[in-house]
Amino acid sequence: MLRLIDCSLPVFCALLLVVGTTGPEHAAAQSVRGLVFDAVTDEAIPLATVTLVSESGERVASALTTEDGFFSLDAPDNGIYVVRGVVLGYRPGRAGPVQLVNDGLQVVELRLETAPVELEGLTVEGESVTGVGNSLTRRGFWERYEAGRGQFLSPGDIAASDAAFTPHLLRPLNHVIAQHGSAPWAIWPQLRRATGSERGPCEPYVYVDNVWVNRPINGLQSADFGLEDIVPIDIVEAIEVYWGPFQAPMRYQGSPYENECGVILVWTR
Repeated sequence: MLRLIDCSLPVFCALLLVVGTTGPEHAAAQSVRGLVFDAVTDEAIPLATVTLVSESGERVASALTTEDGFFSLDAPDNGIYVVRGVVLGYRPGRAGPVQLVNDGLQVVELRLETAPVELEGLTVEGESVTGVGNSLTRRGFWERYEAGRGQFLSPGDIAASDAAFTPHLLRPLNHVIAQHGSAPWAIWPQLRRATGSERGPCEPYVYVDNVWVNRPINGLQSADFGLEDIVPIDIVEAIEVYWGPFQAPMRYQGSPYENECGVILVWTR
């Protein structure tokens, strides 16, 4: 997890101020600095990618942590930002929003939880796209992809996207017409209603790895909670979008609540 650090802890904050200073130009910028640790062992994590994302979802700065787990990011302008961290073998983390002002400094601590990486044997041969991604094959993704009843974002589509957050991946799809939230990282996707008397946007069922995750969850409301909170973009492998209640595969049509909107399936690595 990521959390803001209370600078009443003088030793920790003094370390960040000293380690992160590379010259007088550093003091002229609004900055975020911090350390990245293993959540269990408290050991520093080197070569983690830490990114500063603006309120509009733009990646404005990025850095790799040092051997001591230190990072420093300078924002180009005053504003509200989110700090995101990712490294192989750990779950992605996020802090913020943090507000940066002229010559201001925010200090954060990032403690990442391990996420072991499963490695499979490598086979080199020519094959169709359905041979890519054994986990997606087992889940039926490629079979549905070839059937073409919905809209699909394959691993290649996601890798090529410049989206900063999971909901942004859905923007190019035809039936995603409205998204709302207090910030780009607090967005819940909406679709065009396919049936019924109303034609405005509606909220589809959302499944992540076959688990139904629709809001509200733990009392969180739409303005404070988005799809990125459930499934960070760094772990998304593929997405399926089905418009209307009957386009989706049969197993996703029998939810306990009536819904005339559609279904979004998110698959993770």
